[in-house]
Amino acid sequence: MGLNRTDPHGCPIQLALFLAALLLAGGFCFGLSAPSPAMANDPCRDVVLKELDARSVPRDDMAEVRYFQQTGRAPGFGARRSQVTGYDAWVSFHSCEGNLVLQLNRWCQLQTSYWRGNCAATLGKGAKSSGGN
Repeated sequence: MGLNRTDPHGCPIQLALFLAALLLAGGFCFGLSAPSPAMANDPCRDVVLKELDARSVPRDDMAEVRYFQQTGRAPGFGARRSQVTGYDAWVSFHSCEGNLVLQLNRWCQLQTSYWRGNCAATLGKGAKSSGGN
């Protein structure tokens, strides 16, 4: 009797359960994971804003911040597993073509920063970075 049951939409329950199990197993086998916290909630935003303030760049000139994960074999994670080791935050602006690039460790602590494009001439007159190496 259980083999012939269907849900209200006419799909056999066993097929639905099989597909759900297949999707779940596929996620584990292929390493699918939830978005990293730095990308989902942007906890690095305070570091970005602090750096803009240190460089005397008006916050309202910031157009966008894009994060790129850096991965590698971080100490303490074993020799075979690759982990998130940090982020590159690329800040774009309304007043220039280019970016301020902030290299952050996995805890969003500033390591170093540099200008790309013509933003250094336009916005780079402010104070130098207070962070990192």
